[in-house]
Amino acid sequence: MPIIVSPEKIEEIIEDNKKIDKLLEEDCLFQLDPGSLQGIYGKKVQKAAKALIKKDVYQFVGFEEKIEKEFIDRQVIDLSKKSLFILKPEGSGTRNPLRDSKKKKGWIF
Repeated sequence: MPIIVSPEKIEEIIEDNKKIDKLLEEDCLFQLDPGSLQGIYGKKVQKAAKALIKKDVYQFVGFEEKIEKEFIDRQVIDLSKKSLFILKPEGSGTRNPLRDSKKKKGWIF
């Protein structure tokens, strides 16, 4: 099962976040870079990260580079203390590719 790191930084997804839907159908998992939420990578990436959070696509939060605590939202700090984690609890009614994995073929890009 592929893990896509920082989809909010991918230009095609920034331009049209509906393009992530095919990856969701392929049971890809997604990792958020919390620096994206703070605008460290620019306003476009920040806007894309917030839109993808609203779409409920992320399962993980990971740091691509060292970011000081004061730049990270309190909620992300609390979650990151658990290292690697799933944002969606069992029974939440949202997509859970770890539980419902299906073998898929092909890629969209």
